[in-house]
Amino acid sequence: MRRLLTGALLAPTPTRPPGTSSPTGPDPAASPLGRLLLHPGATLAGWAHRIGAELGVLLHRYGLVLAIALPAFTALAIGAWVGLARWRVARLARGARWVAVLPPPVVEPPAAEALWANLGGLLRSHRRLWRGGRPHVAFELRWTIGGLAIGLWVPGTVAPRLVERAVEAAWPGARTDTSAAGPPLPLGQPALGGTLRLAELQLLPLRTEHWVDPLRALLGAAGELAAGEAACVQILARPAGAAAARRLRGAPAATGWRFPLRAVGVLLDLLTPGPARPGGRRRPAAPPADPARAADTRAMVAKASGPAWQVCVRYGAAAAKHHFDGDQAGEGDRKARRGARGRLRARAHALGAAFEVHSGRNRLVRRPLPRPTAALAARRLPHRAAGLLSATELATLAHLPIDLAVPGLTRAGARPVAPAPAAPAEGKVLGDAEIGPRRPVALTPAAARQHLHLVGATGSGKSTLICNLALDDIAHGRGVVVIDPKGDLVGDLLERLPEQALDRLVLLDPDEPDAPPTLNVLEGKDPDLVVDHLVGILHRIWHAYWGPRIDDVLRASCLTCCAAPARPWPRSPGCSPTPPSAGPTCTAWTTRSASAGSGPGTRRRAPPRRRRSSGRS
Repeated sequence: MRRLLTGALLAPTPTRPPGTSSPTGPDPAASPLGRLLLHPGATLAGWAHRIGAELGVLLHRYGLVLAIALPAFTALAIGAWVGLARWRVARLARGARWVAVLPPPVVEPPAAEALWANLGGLLRSHRRLWRGGRPHVAFELRWTIGGLAIGLWVPGTVAPRLVERAVEAAWPGARTDTSAAGPPLPLGQPALGGTLRLAELQLLPLRTEHWVDPLRALLGAAGELAAGEAACVQILARPAGAAAARRLRGAPAATGWRFPLRAVGVLLDLLTPGPARPGGRRRPAAPPADPARAADTRAMVAKASGPAWQVCVRYGAAAAKHHFDGDQAGEGDRKARRGARGRLRARAHALGAAFEVHSGRNRLVRRPLPRPTAALAARRLPHRAAGLLSATELATLAHLPIDLAVPGLTRAGARPVAPAPAAPAEGKVLGDAEIGPRRPVALTPAAARQHLHLVGATGSGKSTLICNLALDDIAHGRGVVVIDPKGDLVGDLLERLPEQALDRLVLLDPDEPDAPPTLNVLEGKDPDLVVDHLVGILHRIWHAYWGPRIDDVLRASCLTCCAAPARPWPRSPGCSPTPPSAGPTCTAWTTRSASAGSGPGTRRRAPPRRRRSSGRS
């Protein structure tokens, strides 16, 4: 057939009388392909005329129906597509959470790329994408007068604790705190913002090698905020689909715009065949070689060989609302209002200009962002505005600050350590493990009887832990002794004490005015040992004023008191609950040498006169 068509095209068409057939085979003009090859212009014109006639007949018969059904079907399809897109956005926002990240004291630069590589596997789902869509995350940096907060916005479709574990795995010393997601900028305040897009071809990479932390310019642009002002940088990212990855790998090189023109020329040659121009077609001269093309080619191949991410970068700054209120500013104070607008524009411009540090063969250009407060709060990743970046480029844009001193940034404390596998999980619970599997860490009652030392700053929860340990002992019927010099711990413990334990409660409160607690320090089986302990304690307290005479007198006095256990301890007039005049208790020790039959009417011996001290001990 090919030889027949080629011979028919090259050889002149013989003239045959009508009604006769060709002796060599069928006539090429009898088939549509043959007519197209023999007479392309006339054949295409005939086909177009026939198709137009058939369409005219259809429009004449069903024109009214098509005029009503076609717009309705188009509107229905557009409405269904918009409704599906909104349902996807609402599904991602339902149950979304904010994972605040406290950076470790030392941040390793390669850890950010490991984080995004891990998140790429977590965000790829085997579910039907047309129904739920591919989820995305948002890496946000928020500045307020209170400082800098760094975290990740995670949609509700991602299982809990997956992103938190990925962050803790990338930075082992980091801390995460999960809470409900809120708007990054205060709603209802004047704000300005923008979005950043790739200026050149998506295959051209951004600058990824930096001698210093690329976040320095951004941290400096958002510093020194006043009361009511806020700033935010938001980086939305999700793994690119198969079609986007193929488009990135199949993108042309730096001179890729010649491919469409060449394809258009070949198509026109096919539609309008004809003899070539006499003398042949002169090929255009080759362009001069670009010395940077080889380096660009290697960079583009390196970018296309790894996983791709769809990324959209947004930023915004909000001003204090009272600067723009007409009641407070007044009509005459327009200068302050213009100054507030100028600061707001300068802040937004500085945030966008801070990304120029990533400019290389490709760069990020700024575009205005309408309604930045609502756009940042929606966290919607558009398909068209998202650029394709590699994991290395994304890690350069979204990572934790590497510098040790960052103004307003709260870092995590000491590096947490995972509990030993042999650590008990039942008993007196101390808390939950922050590293490793989430499980309780407890202390056995036998180990708690040895020694336990709690060290922490004020407000870190030492008293709360002691209260919980005491309540655990009380609930299990074990004895507990709590000595609190302040009284707050005992007050909290009494409020949470169960009713069945009130019968076993003994409360000693020195501040009780009616019945103060008493303690006999001389009580014991061995008087010599008791007195020796008491004198030793007093000696340690007043060692600077201690002497042999005080030691002998105090030791003899205490032994004398222990010799008469039935007699009460003498009280001084200042400490006696009764007036000094009615003091039979105090005088009992001064009339010890009187006869046993002496009664209240017996004359008491006057106390001996004290010798005036000479100042020597």
